[in-house]
Amino acid sequence: MSKRRATSAGCPDCVDGLDHCHSTLVEHADGTWSCTDDDCDLGPASHGSSSRCQDLAGRCGCAEERVRRSNPRAA
Repeated sequence: MSKRRATSAGCPDCVDGLDHCHSTLVEHADGTWSCTDDDCDLGPASHGSSSRCQDLAGRCGCAEERVRRSNPRAA
């Protein structure tokens, strides 16, 4: 269960009392996931929005780091 749950009267999952997250789930280059809400402990299925980190403004940089490790000339 989520440590913190924001509710919205217009959200069907909130109305139904389902554990879910309104923030974005971010997929990193190594295949791991993190949520933009630091307090979120829910899995991928509980998120309505997801994106790859390299597609986000202010991305975390893990995609570039992976390229540098696999191809030192790309740095």
